[in-house]
Amino acid sequence: MKSRFFCILLSLLLIMFLPMDMRGQKCVSEETPESWAENTMKSLSIDQKIAQLLMIRVHSDWSEKELKAVYNQISKYGVGGVCFFSGTPLKQVSITNHIQKISSIPVLVSIDGEWGPSMRLDKCAVFPHQMTMGALPAEDDHLIFEFGEEVASQCRALGIHINFAPCVDVNSNAQNPVINSRSFGEVREEVARKALAYMHGMQLHGLSACAKHFPGHGDTQVDSHSELPVILKSWSSLDSLELYPFRELIRAGVDMVMVSHLNVPALNDTSFSIATLSYKVITDLLRNELNFQGIVVTDGLDMKGVRNSYPTIGDAEVLALLAGCDILLLPGDLDKVITTIKSAVHSGQIPEKLIDEKCLRVLTLKYSKGLAHFKPLDTDHLYSVLNSPKADAIITQMQKDALTLVRNRSQILPFPEDTTTVLFCIGSLSDSLFLKDLAFHYHIGFMQVPKTVDIKSYPQILNQLASYQNVIVAVLQTSQYLKNQYGVTQEMIDFLSALPKDKLQALVYMGNPYGLEKLGDLASFDAIAVGYQYNKNTMESMIAAVMGRSDFEGHLPVSVAGFPVKTEGHYRTIERTEKNTNISRLSSYATAKIDSMVQHAIDEKIIPGCQILAMRKDTIVFAKNYGYLTYENIHPVNDATMYDVASMTKPLATTLAMMRLYEEGYYNLNDKIGKYLDYLAGTDKEKITIAELLTHTSGLSAFIPFYKEISSSGKWVDGYLQKESTGNFTIVVADSVYLRSDFPSIVRKRIAKSKLGEKKYVYSDLNFILLKDIVEKLSGMSLDDYLMENFYLPLGLERTRFNPWKYIDKANIAPTEEDDYFRNQLIQGYVHDQSAAVLGGVGGNAGLFSTAHDVSVLLSMLMHGGQWQGKRYFMEKTVHHFVTTHPMHGCARRSYGFDTPSFAQKNPVLPVMAQKHTYGHQGFTGTVFWCDPDEDLIYVFLSNRVYPDAEPNKLSKSRLRLLVHEVIYQDLAD
Repeated sequence: MKSRFFCILLSLLLIMFLPMDMRGQKCVSEETPESWAENTMKSLSIDQKIAQLLMIRVHSDWSEKELKAVYNQISKYGVGGVCFFSGTPLKQVSITNHIQKISSIPVLVSIDGEWGPSMRLDKCAVFPHQMTMGALPAEDDHLIFEFGEEVASQCRALGIHINFAPCVDVNSNAQNPVINSRSFGEVREEVARKALAYMHGMQLHGLSACAKHFPGHGDTQVDSHSELPVILKSWSSLDSLELYPFRELIRAGVDMVMVSHLNVPALNDTSFSIATLSYKVITDLLRNELNFQGIVVTDGLDMKGVRNSYPTIGDAEVLALLAGCDILLLPGDLDKVITTIKSAVHSGQIPEKLIDEKCLRVLTLKYSKGLAHFKPLDTDHLYSVLNSPKADAIITQMQKDALTLVRNRSQILPFPEDTTTVLFCIGSLSDSLFLKDLAFHYHIGFMQVPKTVDIKSYPQILNQLASYQNVIVAVLQTSQYLKNQYGVTQEMIDFLSALPKDKLQALVYMGNPYGLEKLGDLASFDAIAVGYQYNKNTMESMIAAVMGRSDFEGHLPVSVAGFPVKTEGHYRTIERTEKNTNISRLSSYATAKIDSMVQHAIDEKIIPGCQILAMRKDTIVFAKNYGYLTYENIHPVNDATMYDVASMTKPLATTLAMMRLYEEGYYNLNDKIGKYLDYLAGTDKEKITIAELLTHTSGLSAFIPFYKEISSSGKWVDGYLQKESTGNFTIVVADSVYLRSDFPSIVRKRIAKSKLGEKKYVYSDLNFILLKDIVEKLSGMSLDDYLMENFYLPLGLERTRFNPWKYIDKANIAPTEEDDYFRNQLIQGYVHDQSAAVLGGVGGNAGLFSTAHDVSVLLSMLMHGGQWQGKRYFMEKTVHHFVTTHPMHGCARRSYGFDTPSFAQKNPVLPVMAQKHTYGHQGFTGTVFWCDPDEDLIYVFLSNRVYPDAEPNKLSKSRLRLLVHEVIYQDLAD
């Protein structure tokens, strides 16, 4: 009984000490954003509810008199928000604390800080403009996200709740005077992806982002601050380009959208309609069609783009609310605005319910920002937050990785670090000491002139330049703005045109890339690089890249001066030949075993050297370069060494092109090839299908030795080959060996007349020579140009191309055979395969040169279902269809363009552990690649085993490629 009594007593005591709202079922519910917003709104008059929709301008560097006027407006009207512009951080925090103290309703604080608070305030970390970020490679998207995080951190310290960023306008008009470098670029996917990274970085840390300027301000030639821009585009054009980034950010949950002052007849055909005031644009399109549920804010209502049409204060504000806007940014005289809006409510023009809905949205946002329980902002650590080490690291990395090499003619970069090179600077005389020290660091000369260089000084300057072989012309003192001609002066243009044309000149333009348009004729510059914004860190990184100590990672986000927009960084300086990356995440035992096997092969002269690379789950597990280009041990194999990949050209070139054309609907796999190749009409070849060519089951013979018609034991048949390019001898088959230009047509005739055998599996070069012709017929482009434009350049493969002798130093190309039967020379930089050679080095069967790294990128794209680093090259189903085995005419080891040797049963060309879906190819010159999707493993082996003689094939007998592959499988399994 006692224990029961004490239990009852204890229960009563606990109840007595519980809060009242926890003692029974009628407890008060916990405060929510909605309940706080509703309760707050109920306490407001119509004037105060209207005032909640107004956001006024404040500058922290204003005079006390001007600030007092702001305080009076907040006290008198209960203004909903403020937008800060120029000033200082400490003063802004002080003003914010005072505003929140005197306002009966907490105030939303915003800033227009597209590249962070430093856009408006001093003494803050200065991040790059969005166009600079637009030049970053896709793998640097994390930097943009981290930038967003830092902006959120800085804004929280400043008491800011909303940042009117990112700018998601697709800047497709080079003459745009107001967006320009505020945009990420002119490729909609790039703009959307980078804007999403920025948005997520901010919003995940409590700072509301705002996508602007809806419905898209990128294709204008008029500044809406001064007049109303008109966009004469069709709905389909707007829908596919301008609206794309907005859709992506809306789907991702952006808090706010800013509508701009634009006249867009395709969206609202009312005469002189303005998007900010258009129900069709805001409610019908943004709200209903795009399903945006957040807050809609106007662009500044003090801008002439709207005020020229609505000079009477209050008129535009009323129309903006009726159109669907929630917040009126920078409205006119508050007394007039509130009075006009209230009159519209009383007259029934604006339903009061509409005001209530907007007011609730604003108040709910305020609660989510913690404004219901505001605490004064601390200033003790303000500047350390605004200038954090992390921010500095992000800025430095962005500036470095954005650097873009848009031209490197004949691969003249990098320049040598010696007195043959000079850094010649135009402008920025105040930084002369820094620039001179920079040149001294690289052991190169230094010269500098002002932007307004006098023509009288030309002779002296040119005389000084005469002693240098390589001139780096650095244009430094630039501007981001079109109205300033990007800082380019006529004196600068005249001087650049006067520079000697016989120098290996590199132009380094440290400014807005559109400025290249203003510099005049750039043809004499063998190399051109863009630095986007000038500062000391960026300049240091630029010269390091020009001199070859680092790579150019950036890409052009806009098309300019004849240079097309690019979506991947692929105009990099060629890596220095001594670079040799050795990576092994295998066990020390496995690594030593591979090293031993390869060294034995080199010692036995099976191969002079090789590159080996293996990737698993997107991670390089093994990457090593071995030996030399030849047995003379002069040039070591390194990352930049290019190999003739021989018949790997079939899957890595011709098949890729056929995949793209198939996906785009240019042909069907069961199409008869006579439909596309006129020269096969009436022959027994015309009914061969494309699928049969891709699977080597067409009945065509393995090959035809075309070269034997023009050369016998090294002696050339008269009328076909000669040592000079004259008349119709235009096809280059080797160094100083020219073939008659009509010989490819002879090749086609020989194929057309060749004997067609039984339809069964016979590996044949002829199949892919025909596929090359089909690619060129359907695309209207040469096979190599088509591949460069659609794959190799966008993927950033600067070491993957046909005929590398045109572009690359031979010291970086592994030689193949000492040819004494056809071309009578060592073949280096020219294709080894004789059939591809007589086709000008671009055969559908052979001709491609590459590196293990570049091959791994291509394969990674395929293994990722056609996507790589944020860009889609194929639909996933297309890749799957082409790499999957398609049994045909009794053969069950070929997919469309790839070898799948272990599909039906284990094949000795692959390790036992390789899965049945493994696809790849082996090349005659000593190359191979295999992709195992089930194990997520990529294997690449490149060598020049044909040096100096193609026979005997000691590499094949040694089984080295297989044995290394087996070691990798076994070690990863362990």
